Amino acid sequence: MNASAAASRRHSPRTAVGGDSVAAQSRQEWIQSSLSEDELQALMGDEAITSQRVWQGFMTARVMVAFLLLALHALSFYFNREGPVWQLMLCAAYLMVTLGTRLLITPVAPGKRFEWCWPVTLGLDLLVYFLLVWFKQSAMANYMPLLVLPPVMSAVLGTKRITILTVVTSSALIGVASWRYYRGDDLDNQILHYAVMLLYMLIMFLVTSILQRAARNYGLQQSQAHVGRRLLRLQGRIQDMVVQSVRDGVLVVSGSGRVRAINQAAQQMLHMPQDMPVMGKPLKAIAQILPLQHLIKQSFAEGEGASSEVFLFAADGQSTHLMVHCHLWPSASSAPDDEPLCLLYLQDMQEVQNQMRTEKLAAMGRMSAAVAHEIRNPLAAIGQAAQLLAEELDQPLQQKLNGMVQDNAQRLGRIVSDVLDIARMQQYPTENVPVLALDATVRMLCEEWLQLHPSDGRVHIMLNLPDVDVRFEIDHLRRIMINLLDNAKRHGAQGEASCIVVSTWLHEGMARLQVWSRGDPLPPAVQGRLFEPFAAGPSRSTGLGLYICRELCQRHRADMHYQRLPNPLLRRGLPPADAGSVPDEGNAFFVRMPIVPHMPNLSEPQPAPHRPSSPEKETRQP
Repeated sequence: MNASAAASRRHSPRTAVGGDSVAAQSRQEWIQSSLSEDELQALMGDEAITSQRVWQGFMTARVMVAFLLLALHALSFYFNREGPVWQLMLCAAYLMVTLGTRLLITPVAPGKRFEWCWPVTLGLDLLVYFLLVWFKQSAMANYMPLLVLPPVMSAVLGTKRITILTVVTSSALIGVASWRYYRGDDLDNQILHYAVMLLYMLIMFLVTSILQRAARNYGLQQSQAHVGRRLLRLQGRIQDMVVQSVRDGVLVVSGSGRVRAINQAAQQMLHMPQDMPVMGKPLKAIAQILPLQHLIKQSFAEGEGASSEVFLFAADGQSTHLMVHCHLWPSASSAPDDEPLCLLYLQDMQEVQNQMRTEKLAAMGRMSAAVAHEIRNPLAAIGQAAQLLAEELDQPLQQKLNGMVQDNAQRLGRIVSDVLDIARMQQYPTENVPVLALDATVRMLCEEWLQLHPSDGRVHIMLNLPDVDVRFEIDHLRRIMINLLDNAKRHGAQGEASCIVVSTWLHEGMARLQVWSRGDPLPPAVQGRLFEPFAAGPSRSTGLGLYICRELCQRHRADMHYQRLPNPLLRRGLPPADAGSVPDEGNAFFVRMPIVPHMPNLSEPQPAPHRPSSPEKETRQP
């Protein structure tokens, strides 16, 4: 199996060229196409902005009408001394009420909520306009059209019920005013005027009915348009996020030979600057895409997608080996602006080879576990034979050679044990894991290690979780602690500058066990492979220690990380004497473990039990 075949299988087309409807259905399945009920309720807050504008517009119109009425009566009273003073005061009071309504009343949405505001808005308008028409007969024709304004406002703001009430009230007031004005005329003129007024009222009924229906349809269209715009923005963001986050390059070219879409991965693979404008440009104008032009033309000419390997050479001499898969999407209609599209997937063949190498390594790991199991017994026999042979050897050279055999047999035994441990690791229910007192267990394991590995510097043990329990196999925790302490001693500062700090504390609701050692920072290349198998450094180790430690942590729902941190003694206010004036930083490996809950709340301060020494203990090994 080669890399090209693996890449072809990964990007094999799922639909035929004519399967555009199937693809459209698939898009609808993974992208939200409608809003849920709670989202629609939240959207009402956005629609309130449009309702607020309509409300403010009508209320401002009422203020302007009231101002004009007051100005007209004031001028008439000033120049002609006509009309009673109370009409002027009525217009002034009406202006104050309309202005207060405009400024003080919170805008309400059209519909049932407007019914509560009808008495102080349209009801007041009908009353004021009728009084002006009734008591100023000489200018009745000037004020009669004002009685038509409240039905128009009601048709836009109110419900059908309140609109009918407003129209009936306005028609009745117009009829009463017309009867008083024309009652002195002869019968023929009265019939003619009443017929005209009846026609006006019928037209008003018709206009308000049409206006209310148009307002409701407009509001519905506004809501649908707002929902559609929000869904389009959401779908656009999701599609952009998905396309930009994929590791493969994505390039879309239209039938006219212009670039319609390209993601950042494709720009990097084609050695294009990120700020280079390419959208809408023809392929001939973009030098980096010219090697793909022949493949694109072939796909359009044959009517189906093509695949091929492409080698690209950048200006700096670097070459890129790409696997390009083309998928053709024909036009959905015969419209001139609906052109076919060619979707190109660009994949770096180096990544394909790395993926294949990873799969091969996994297969080799399984095979290595089987081989290790088979050579374990012969290896044990070799080691035992070497030990028996050492009892009969007298010459120093023979003893030295026999010792080399024993040492290498033990080293091979450790390698075999590590390989078998990796193969056997499986998670099991946490209920079967014993509960350990964290601080007591860590102190015991540190003391065991100190007895076997005397340190040239000081080893500090700072335990701050005396009442915290965790679920962990003690043998697994021992192996983790021994591995971290051995690495800290082997790779940390030596001599008088040596310093190792083992500490525990509570962090974000989880127990944290940390082993810190003073030393030089790890190179970035080493940091990226710290927890990978067989990633040994210059030492003669197997390269499985940290990998096995992390696997053991994950088996117990814990995790292990590395970080460059300052000396924990400085954080506790205990600066070591040999730190010097330079910043005392070192390499810290810490394990985050879930704690076993107790009846008392750990977040609340608990009274510390009486102890002969301070709660924070420190053990030093000279």
